[in-house]
Amino acid sequence: MRADPKLMYKVSDLTLRSLNGTLDEKGLKCLEGLLETSPLAMEYYTEIVLTYVGLDDSEGILGLQEADRVFDRDLWQALAEEEQIAPAVVLEKSDKQTEKTVRQVRPVSRIHFKSRRTVSRLAVYTLAASLSAIMLFMVMILFTSPQPDIAVLTDSIDAEWEGFDGLSVGNTLREGELTLVRGYAEIEFNEGAIVTLEAPANIILDSEREITVNRGKAYAYVPPEAVGFSVSTPASRVVDLGTEFGVAVGQDGTSELHVYKGETFLIAGRGEAKNTRNLKAGSASQVDYATGNVVEMEIDDSAFVRKIDSQSNFIWDGRNLNLADIVGGGKGFGGGRLRHGVPHPKSKIKPGLEEGSAYVLVDKNNLIDGVFVPNGETQISSTGLVFYDCPQTSGYVYTSVSYGMPQGTSEDDKMMTLNGLDYETESNPAISMHANLGVTFDLNNIRTEIGSLGISGFKSLCGVADRDDTVRSSVGFYVLVDGEKKFHKLIPAQQEIAEVDIDLSPDDRFLTLITTDAGDGQPSDWAMFAEPVLVLDAERRE
Repeated sequence: MRADPKLMYKVSDLTLRSLNGTLDEKGLKCLEGLLETSPLAMEYYTEIVLTYVGLDDSEGILGLQEADRVFDRDLWQALAEEEQIAPAVVLEKSDKQTEKTVRQVRPVSRIHFKSRRTVSRLAVYTLAASLSAIMLFMVMILFTSPQPDIAVLTDSIDAEWEGFDGLSVGNTLREGELTLVRGYAEIEFNEGAIVTLEAPANIILDSEREITVNRGKAYAYVPPEAVGFSVSTPASRVVDLGTEFGVAVGQDGTSELHVYKGETFLIAGRGEAKNTRNLKAGSASQVDYATGNVVEMEIDDSAFVRKIDSQSNFIWDGRNLNLADIVGGGKGFGGGRLRHGVPHPKSKIKPGLEEGSAYVLVDKNNLIDGVFVPNGETQISSTGLVFYDCPQTSGYVYTSVSYGMPQGTSEDDKMMTLNGLDYETESNPAISMHANLGVTFDLNNIRTEIGSLGISGFKSLCGVADRDDTVRSSVGFYVLVDGEKKFHKLIPAQQEIAEVDIDLSPDDRFLTLITTDAGDGQPSDWAMFAEPVLVLDAERRE
């Protein structure tokens, strides 16, 4: 028989549980599937069943009671009597032998047979059961190998496991049940799939290619080499077709599937009634536990924790990094304060024109390198990078780089309204940059904050606020990467909103945003970068 320890263990486990009546419906289907598709599994199954049946057959043991019937008493008695009267046999000496005493074969004494003993049927059954248990134990040793490791706990933050106090990062995991009571955990399977869990969650590691989520949230990142990885729930099964997706299971067994990249195959329902469909990126569905009905729903981009990094204590729920939040003193994921920002030394809290000065470092926020007033050739970084193509401006700065409206302005001024949408909220963030202003972000320091995630790009909208006094204003918008101009647009007030979409590489260090007054002599250049984000990517681990 060819050797496949993993298959041998799985077939042995399922078969023995089937024989003793403890195998559930799911396990039975799994066993049937193995037997239908694998000749080797059928060989293992046959040997285990034959061994089990042979040991459990009581007639095989009871037959020992009849064993003495094969001994003919009269025949053995006659042979003994003949031996007593037979002459002695003299053994001739061999040429090679030295002289020895002739040996005489002594007759055998009369054979005495004890009376036949009757063994009770109860004793025989007891012996049979004992031998069966011993032999089954031996079969388990012979036909199984130690349970293989199928995954590794690659990271965790504040994780607490039920019944596994010693489980820590780097430990290998085998098939079985796990309950995460609190915190977060990341599990990488041998086939390459990575699953991130958020407590409370109860799961079963079924194999290198399958996991069952009984309760809680699990996010799966499946690289090309692990395509086919599946996640089962009480009401459904999700088969990966090259994706990133999240599965959430409620207390009642109802489940949700959110597909963020690629495509999945959803099998919904229990028993024979099944509802199947393909879900592509950007779609989500809910599966009712009781009926198996599938209802389409709006995808939630931040419903699942997708990545954790214990080194930086970073927990990522899929949102892009908000640069306006950083301007307000946050880390890009909340915590920044609206109407706060980074004032230039020559700007006033109460708005008023002031002449700008040289590049100013920002000491209190290491995610922002510095601020400046653009005017001709201008320094734009702490390392001395210069924007040589910067146009000549008035050289005046009116207020600070702010998260939302600058301090000292009125809420009725509509300084943060763009094309009718208010950008003075956390759900609609924006960086207010009345011309002339510039701000440079330190991408390396931001990468330190986000752990192993990658930064793949910068996106934003830019335009001039919907104010009455901006009707005749025009603003020049610039985006630079390490001093190189990547975007430029001269936007007339209230006439256009431009989209910025720039790719970023792991080697890029500084991202610079600039607004200029366009030299038109109009002072009300209330410009903004709306929804400014760094696009994060779990695949680009830097």
